[in-house]
Amino acid sequence: MMRWLLSCLFLVAFASCSKVLELTKDNFHSELKSIPVALVKFYAPWCGHCKKLAPEFTSAAQVISEKTNDVKLVKVDCTTQESICSEFGISGYPTLKIFRNGDLDGEYNGPRNANGIANYMISRAGPVSKEVSTVSDVENVLSDDKPTVFAFVKSSSDPLIKTFMALAKSMVDDAVFCHSHNNLFVTPSDNELRVYLPKRLRTKFEDDFAVYKGEPESNNIKDWIRKHGQGLVGYRSPSNTFYFENSDLVVLYNNQSIDTYPSGVKYLRNRVLKTLKDNPQKFKNLVFAYSFADDFSYEISDYGIEADKLPAVVIQSKDKKYKLEKFR
Repeated sequence: MMRWLLSCLFLVAFASCSKVLELTKDNFHSELKSIPVALVKFYAPWCGHCKKLAPEFTSAAQVISEKTNDVKLVKVDCTTQESICSEFGISGYPTLKIFRNGDLDGEYNGPRNANGIANYMISRAGPVSKEVSTVSDVENVLSDDKPTVFAFVKSSSDPLIKTFMALAKSMVDDAVFCHSHNNLFVTPSDNELRVYLPKRLRTKFEDDFAVYKGEPESNNIKDWIRKHGQGLVGYRSPSNTFYFENSDLVVLYNNQSIDTYPSGVKYLRNRVLKTLKDNPQKFKNLVFAYSFADDFSYEISDYGIEADKLPAVVIQSKDKKYKLEKFR
């Protein structure tokens, strides 16, 4: 009896300490308006996937509460709050949506584990682009694992900034965005847009950044970022496939990840980079990438590549795929 009572007390205490807000039709809109960034989970108590997500969601809320007050995790029970769920077109569970000060900002497409949710949402709390005012800060803001897009503009009211900020918001998962209108970087008559390689992809075989030469049009800039953001041989992972879409793609699969074996990955990338630099015209219409085999096990299986045959190279061209018999 005592053990049962203690268990009940623990559950009550746990529930009361949860940092996840549960909202209803009576307070949904009013509460969300006061929250800078909110992740709302629309769920049903009977849903198996919802039950699996629940402890991760709760843990993420706790992590977030210890780091910022600008992000909150919220849940709405669609079996009792039908009007709210209907308003946002909820048809499956769980559905996760991001709100900013009560306005719908978009679908949540991030991780479903606690740390992943927390990191993803905390990254949404700050400005979409960081302003840099000193030369020494430039190197500090460059990302290790994502391309960094940098706008150097004449003034904060320059028309390029509006386009740049809109693009930064739409590509928040794909790159880090920074800007400066300090004369340390540009002369009063100049604007410059650069994309810097992730620090971990820097090599002696290519420049650390590319400079945009086109018109300040959003789609053109986005295509340019896609082309140059990962360099000549990108590191392809499940979280950055944006950079390798819509292209004839050559993928080098290996059993070493860049996180665990950076030197091994660098060695193989450099071999490919040297070949590309020696034969620029021959390979100019192809996109090259290195992929950790475990990240794309379904592709490895589909191509019939055995673990002891790695590294291996596959060419993906539209609806066709070709496996090279040997990689030398």
